[in-house]
Amino acid sequence: MAKARTKMATAEPTSVEQPQAAEPLDPKKVHELLGLHGPYEPPPPPVPTKGYVTWWDPGISIRDLVRKHRALFYLKDHDGAYAKQTDSWKWRQIRLTPIESNRPHRRFSRPQSTSPAEGRPVRQ
Repeated sequence: MAKARTKMATAEPTSVEQPQAAEPLDPKKVHELLGLHGPYEPPPPPVPTKGYVTWWDPGISIRDLVRKHRALFYLKDHDGAYAKQTDSWKWRQIRLTPIESNRPHRRFSRPQSTSPAEGRPVRQ
């Protein structure tokens, strides 16, 4: 005679706690850390947004930052136009998770063959 299986007690599902968003670093501390002047009266940080990290942009160009702190960078010379651009100091927010594709089925997992008659790719 077969024994009846007893159900194992399952733990109640616990809510996954979202990590607390860290307070953004004070702009004056950022400038002090990098050895830069200002900001004199920084604006308040923006409203925290889920999935984004708020950070203070000191506005210095990458090229000038590399000159001041060479040990922090692998490449010692940045001569591109992007490296010379400066901006005013301000708060910025960056999304840490990549943007997902709207059409996940558009990935081509199989190679496409070409129709000999038309010379166009044929979907399999």
